[in-house]
Amino acid sequence: MSIEVQNVTFTYQPGTPFATTVLKDISITIDDGEFVGLIGHTGSGKSTLIQHLNGLLTPTAGRVLVDGVDTKEKSTKRLIRRKVGLVFQYPEHQLFEETVAKDVAFGPRNLGLSEDEIEERVEEALITVGLSPETYSQRSPFDLSGGEMRRVAIAGVLAMRPSYLVLDEPTAGLDPRGRDEILGQISDLQKKQNLTVVLVSHSMEDVARLVDRLIIMYQGQVAACGQPRELFQRAEELKKLGLGVPQITDFMRCLHEIAPEVRTDILTVEEAVPEILAFLGRRVYA
Repeated sequence: MSIEVQNVTFTYQPGTPFATTVLKDISITIDDGEFVGLIGHTGSGKSTLIQHLNGLLTPTAGRVLVDGVDTKEKSTKRLIRRKVGLVFQYPEHQLFEETVAKDVAFGPRNLGLSEDEIEERVEEALITVGLSPETYSQRSPFDLSGGEMRRVAIAGVLAMRPSYLVLDEPTAGLDPRGRDEILGQISDLQKKQNLTVVLVSHSMEDVARLVDRLIIMYQGQVAACGQPRELFQRAEELKKLGLGVPQITDFMRCLHEIAPEVRTDILTVEEAVPEILAFLGRRVYA
């Protein structure tokens, strides 16, 4: 099972003086169980691309297949949006019900499920995002902290039990603790349920430690695709695309200039610690 983007081009307001092509002949495949990172500078087409993954937008040219089903088919829109859950940036702006439970239940209720099934899904989704149903179900979503509201919004998507979870900057505006908690829960969810996740992010540190594969966009096209460890070695190329590398990777590259034996393909602080300690040890005993 997979999402296939085949030679997709998308133009806003085609046939008018305001026509703007924001995606240009894009072809990618997102395989079952993958954790994919999508990065690129502002205006590169990331948000437009992910809106094609669940049929919110349909290609001007080319096609998108979700488990073999074409998103252009009007009769399949409902099915595709059940399969592909999309969490927009600042999803808490979409909260509207008087209680957390009602908000999370909105999607499942529209599927025509029984009340018992809806209640089960709501409880399961809240637990998955780290919110106790006993504590939060009857609270107003507007009385919660920013991080808690974000979790409720994600729970609303998870309650639909999608096969694919697409997140557009899910930690935008959160403090470091809230960001780490949200990303940790998404990572745990992906591993435990073998859920396919697409994460749009501006944080090189986040994608470096979380994703299996990176897709880099530039001016509406796929500029590069591969494993983070390999792509972040191409620092100069990324710089030309308006991107950087994780800070610790940059630090290790600088250290490598005075200690060539130090690895430069480091992505996290945890990976860097033994390399730095070994470097210091060699200097002490030299």
